Amino acid sequence: MTETKKCEGCETMFANVGAKRVSAARWASRRFCSQSCRSVVRSFDLGVSKSCAYCGDEFYCPTNQRGGAWQDRKFCSRACYHKARTAKAYMQRTCEACGRMFRVARCQLDHRPVRYCSDPCRWAGHAERTKGEGHHNWKGGRTKNRQGYVRVWVSDDHPMISMKPKNQSGVMEHRLVMAESLGRPLTTDETVHHINGVRDDNRLENLQLRQGKHGKGVNAVCGDCGSTNIVTAALKEAENDTLGIDWTLEIT
Repeated sequence: MTETKKCEGCETMFANVGAKRVSAARWASRRFCSQSCRSVVRSFDLGVSKSCAYCGDEFYCPTNQRGGAWQDRKFCSRACYHKARTAKAYMQRTCEACGRMFRVARCQLDHRPVRYCSDPCRWAGHAERTKGEGHHNWKGGRTKNRQGYVRVWVSDDHPMISMKPKNQSGVMEHRLVMAESLGRPLTTDETVHHINGVRDDNRLENLQLRQGKHGKGVNAVCGDCGSTNIVTAALKEAENDTLGIDWTLEIT
């Protein structure tokens, strides 16, 4: 009857037969089915169990290979080594413009602060950061154009921001004063007239709300009392009928 044993390496049954048959003395001390199983188990027996510094998996460092260089090994594989090296060289930051997480090299932080993930976000953040009082050339937000009107800067959350023309940074001050006194933005067909003709005198008592364009240097006043409180009222058909006026035009 052929005697069999269980390999301590691969745990398979093997027998002392064939070309690899050995003597009875050697068979009694034999523990492995092959030289490869013997080398694997021997490396585990002489090695040290460690935990991977990146993934945390347990691995063995055999001391009988490469002159004992594996004793200083920290990672279970090259993939974990490169991932750990990348994580050490880079860090995660949050973009101040879009709020997205992005990766930045630690060496860049030694030279300048990195706030944005891309050039469009950097441009948008710079425009937002230097808007209004944050601009280095801020002079109070009031400028006068060539016509003599005063333009004031308003923020994006201002209740009268809808009056700001496109591609312009502010609102005419005389229109803004009138809109704030009325509690609503002015429409495009509403104009504001300076009573004394001084275009930068934007006191409320010097302003007059008009419907449509008004002539240059012209002021509407009451012919009887001289009051500037002039209002427009639509004609009613009933009043026209009582006057007996025929408004039809005959063409001959």
